Amino acid sequence: HERKLQLVDGAGFDTLARDLQKFSPGSDERWASMERLSALFDIDPEALAEARRLLGGGLVPDEARGILGALAGASAPQAQGVLTDVAKNTALEATTRHTALIHLAVATAPTEATLLELSSLAQHAEDRELQARALLALGGATGKALREPGTQDAAAAAVEALKRGVEHAPDDPSRQVYVTALGNTGAASALGLLERQLHDAN
Repeated sequence: HERKLQLVDGAGFDTLARDLQKFSPGSDERWASMERLSALFDIDPEALAEARRLLGGGLVPDEARGILGALAGASAPQAQGVLTDVAKNTALEATTRHTALIHLAVATAPTEATLLELSSLAQHAEDRELQARALLALGGATGKALREPGTQDAAAAAVEALKRGVEHAPDDPSRQVYVTALGNTGAASALGLLERQLHDAN
């Protein structure tokens, strides 16, 4: 906590969000700014509320990207809630929603709520691309959740849902997405099914 306070150094959300836009993607300065914003999200719930309001207002994708990355780097479970809200928001640009899903796949310590939200989005997505991205995010998040004692049961349920998806997919492209998502979980219980799918493909 002390290190995060030092990183933030009294800066507020508006200041750190503006700083993000000054630096080019991939630069050391950009990464440092994202780390500071992640730290702020962990120590100040109001910063998360401000991020939710700003992202929900329809930032252009380039401006949203850094904030979404900072949310993914935060350890506060509520940060994942902001990411899932963005991913579900049909009023936002597809690029921004897809970016949120990419970050959910690699977010620190996925929560049970995150797994449930990703499962729901995959089932009810309004187009195939969003569904595919939600499934891939679910696979990545499930892989992490399987390694955490508090989320193993929810992760195991997600693995079973993905296995059912493989077995009952309506066509080959859909099945391939489920296979990839299932493989991303790294679940031992999925190996037999994945091996059979590989054999069938050959």
